[in-house]
Amino acid sequence: MHRLSPAGLPQKFPPLRSPEARPTNLPRQLTSFIGREHELANARELFGGTDLLTLTGFGGIGKTRLALQLASSVADRFTDGTWFVDLAPIADDRFISATVLAAMSVREEPGRDTTDTLAEHLREKSALLVFDNCEHVIDGAARLVDRLLQACPNVKVVATSREVLDVPGELVLRVSTLDEEEAISLFAARAKSAVPSFTISSENRGAVERICRRLDGIALAIELAAARVKTMPIDELWKRLDDSLAGLGGGSRTALPRHQTLRGLIEWSYNLLPEAERAALRRLAVFAGDFSIESASAACVGDPIREAEVLDLLARLVDKSLVQFDTEGTRRYRLLESTKAFAAERLGEAGELETAEDAHARYFQNQARGAIANFATAAYEDVRASIAGDYAEHRAILQRDLVEKKNVVRAAELAASLGYYWAERGHAREGRFWLERSIEYDAELPDETRALAWLGLSRQYYLQGEIEKLSAAAQRALEIYTRLGHARGLANARNQIATADYRSGRVDEAMDLWRQNLAAAAELADTRVEAVALTNLAIAASEMKSDYAMAAEYLHRAVALLRERGDTAGLAVSLNSLGVIAAYQGRFGDAERYCLESLSLFRSIGEETRIIAQLLTIAENRIWAERAEDAREPLREALDRLRPLSHPWFTDYCVDVTAQFAVGSGRLEDAAALFGFVEAYRPLHRLAPPRNPAKEKAVASVRAALGEETFARAQATGRAFTAETALDRVTDLLE
Repeated sequence: MHRLSPAGLPQKFPPLRSPEARPTNLPRQLTSFIGREHELANARELFGGTDLLTLTGFGGIGKTRLALQLASSVADRFTDGTWFVDLAPIADDRFISATVLAAMSVREEPGRDTTDTLAEHLREKSALLVFDNCEHVIDGAARLVDRLLQACPNVKVVATSREVLDVPGELVLRVSTLDEEEAISLFAARAKSAVPSFTISSENRGAVERICRRLDGIALAIELAAARVKTMPIDELWKRLDDSLAGLGGGSRTALPRHQTLRGLIEWSYNLLPEAERAALRRLAVFAGDFSIESASAACVGDPIREAEVLDLLARLVDKSLVQFDTEGTRRYRLLESTKAFAAERLGEAGELETAEDAHARYFQNQARGAIANFATAAYEDVRASIAGDYAEHRAILQRDLVEKKNVVRAAELAASLGYYWAERGHAREGRFWLERSIEYDAELPDETRALAWLGLSRQYYLQGEIEKLSAAAQRALEIYTRLGHARGLANARNQIATADYRSGRVDEAMDLWRQNLAAAAELADTRVEAVALTNLAIAASEMKSDYAMAAEYLHRAVALLRERGDTAGLAVSLNSLGVIAAYQGRFGDAERYCLESLSLFRSIGEETRIIAQLLTIAENRIWAERAEDAREPLREALDRLRPLSHPWFTDYCVDVTAQFAVGSGRLEDAAALFGFVEAYRPLHRLAPPRNPAKEKAVASVRAALGEETFARAQATGRAFTAETALDRVTDLLE
């Protein structure tokens, strides 16, 4: 495959991936893997004979670490990647498949179950999935694994769980505790991390051996104990540890269950902490996933902790192995599940649970409010990145407040504030779930929350191609904003209604609403409302009215406003439209320049549907410029991105552009078939075709070249295509 580089034009397409590249999201390990050579070899042997290997054992024994080591050692066998999925933050097994899709950076498909999307995405792929912490959603995890293994012959799964998944074909490796030498080696390595001068000597070896035996070879327990060499001599560590654990299980060491040993060790470590450190540790249990120093401060501050102390407290808890910290990557903190479970119990016993949950929810509500307040400004990029990093917390709050505790006002406000985020990230299915759940309590919600929720829901319907529901939801928002006299809300609702009108072919009605927004923008002095209205009016004027002069005038005004605001997404949309108009006018050099800048901006913010649309626009413009071969690469990338998305609008656009590509490549019967598919497909999805003189000319040329009978036969073939069949034909044409 050759990379095309037209002279004098910047190239924004990503480099082609070599066959050796293996995509992965396996987390970087912060400490060395010690011991378990025999167990790792056994795991590799079992893995070679099954599609599902489950590592079982109690918490803290080292299942996750062994699974990651196994996955790393076999990753080169899987050409389409090795993917780690932590299920610990998930409270509802309905979100397991969505979490897997997110881990693989695969978008949801509008109107389709996420499990179906995942199975279809992996059907022909060679991939390894590592499902960690399955026990609390065991039924849902088992159903998903069973479905994937049946549907995807080249997918394998490694799972960690305290109980087996009980899926046909599952092989189980019960992870054992460390043997004595492994345990001593682990203790020595972790103690050396705490105190660089630490070594195993003839003087201390006996105490280390006794500690490791006393802790039953449990990896997490040994790491916690080793961290204490920083604060006490090894002999004192042994004595105090032995005294602390002796009371468990009635004093019978041989009868002591290992899970009690770990719990006792964590409790012993906790009791050694000063009160401020204990308070911090138990309050951190409120987090569903990993967390930043800022969010930790929000959860921890309160008697006896002052804000200025939080960073130092976290550092001390990291030193004692009670909190994990990624020093080089994300620079975020997390609690291991065993530690979190213990800390959560202490949080409840201290009577602090409700206070901690409220502080946690307030912090992330404010973060989500920032998405609304800063939307379409330069500051929004940082807000979006923060929400993406903390999304496990937003989901946990919605689950806790909307499903479990019925704190619906707070939950609905959070869901409403996340409407933009869900829409632009392509999480329409989950966004729709939470927003529809929120508006079930419509009568209980404050008016502004209700309006914002309906508006957010309209955006999810837009992504799923449900035009009538989009219009109805936006109308509900419009009614509320009208009653409130909320001018900016009215402008946003009108824009959504106009979008529905335009997609349904009611162009004049849509343009009238956008003109109303243009007038409202002047009263509001809101440059974003003005820029959006100008851009949409320009698109309508060019596509439906062929008034390119008006369209260009509007778009240049919009671009200037958006550059000044630092609105990356809005600027990219307007530049795209300028490119389309330039292409309509035959100014293909200008069209390429505008569209490549637009594509670069969309790539910078990761807005997948817009990237697809822009790639298709670039391809179409090149076809119109009689550079059909140069359209092949952007078409291929658009198709690769579209396959897991399967959005009807972009399916239509991709097939339509490829049909024009086929004309330019001399594949006339294929072109006629794809044109036939588009004609049949658009009415099924209520897609109003834009006026496209170049496309109309291409269809006429194919009809004339093939003759009426052959053309009609090819079109009839295309009308019978399913979307999948049409995309398969597109794939063949782009080979």
